[in-house]
Parts: sequence; C-alpha cells; structure tokens
Amino acid sequence: MNNKGPMKFLAAFIVTMMAVLPFAGMDSLPRDLRSRINTERSALAGAQSTVRSAQDEVTRELQSEPDLYRSIASSHSHVASSVKKRSPM
Repeated sequence: MNNKGPMKFLAAFIVTMMAVLPFAGMDSLPRDLRSRINTERSALAGAQSTVRSAQDEVTRELQSEPDLYRSIASSHSHVASSVKKRSPM
C-alpha cells in the first residue's frame, strides 16, 4: 500500500496555509500586536546571538590557555554546561 499520497497532500496543504494566512489577515491578531511580536522576535534573535558570541568567546579563552583555567573549578562546570546547551535546535 502507498499511504504517502495523502500525507504529501496534507503536508503541501499545511505549508500553503502557513504561507497564505499571514498575508490574508486571517490570523485574528491586531496589526499592532503582530508588530510588537515581530519586534520581540528580533530582540530575541539578537539576544541569542549575543549569548552565542559570549559562549564562543569563553570557550576560545578556555581552550587558548587551559593551564590558567584548569585550576578554577567553575570553569569546568561552565564548559560542561555550555556543551549541553549547544545541542542543535
């Protein structure tokens, strides 16, 4: 049996609706609220970028001078936690 046909149609339909609804104004959110949401999304993306940059900088510094940071217990916990948090989204 080939059950992929209905699934492909459903996937295409969902993608089409996701593309059409925001432009049709049928998402029932006021325009100013959508604008604020977009502003917050941009701020979130900027904050995430800043955090990633800071994590990369700390990791580079830890790797560049391992003897300096080896004696600091908190540096080991930071590297372990940043590796765990770095899983792909």
